[in-house]
Amino acid sequence: SWIFIESPAAATGECVVPTYTGNDDEMYEDSTVMDLKLEKGWNLLKYEIAETFTSATGKRYASKTRVSRLEALPEDVQWVAVDY
Repeated sequence: SWIFIESPAAATGECVVPTYTGNDDEMYEDSTVMDLKLEKGWNLLKYEIAETFTSATGKRYASKTRVSRLEALPEDVQWVAVDY
């Protein structure tokens, strides 16, 4: 995703939320880790699933997401238009 800011900024930290799977009392920790050093203007953010949790039923959940800033748009990027 893209974010616009008026002046340089940084955000680092981790947010951990206990999350139920919907399978009785089964839970896992859903965490988001941020390591952002943003520059003035438009910044391209990358969301990466770093870890997953597999429930007793076999369903997989993203359990750790890392958010970081990309220096440039990847050369192999593909644009997809979706019409709802």
